[in-house]
Amino acid sequence: MPWNPEDYMKNKVKMIDPPSGWKYGFPKVLPDDVTDNLKWLVENGYPQSEIDFLGDSFYCRHWEEEVTATKMPIQAPFKLVKEKEE
Repeated sequence: MPWNPEDYMKNKVKMIDPPSGWKYGFPKVLPDDVTDNLKWLVENGYPQSEIDFLGDSFYCRHWEEEVTATKMPIQAPFKLVKEKEE
């Protein structure tokens, strides 16, 4: 099947990365509907103790990334077959 640029969508997502975020699985995509970043961070695995320790010095890096998603269904190049039990 030939490549067709109309089969792909480009979207921008907001990323968030708190201090030492790599320890807790960050950076992560920050959903558009989030209104309280600190609450969301804690709900998504960032320790409240880190936020409290830094106090007014707490900050997060934010940036946008462009992601490409396909509109085409993803198909495996092979069939998955359950092995027979002996």
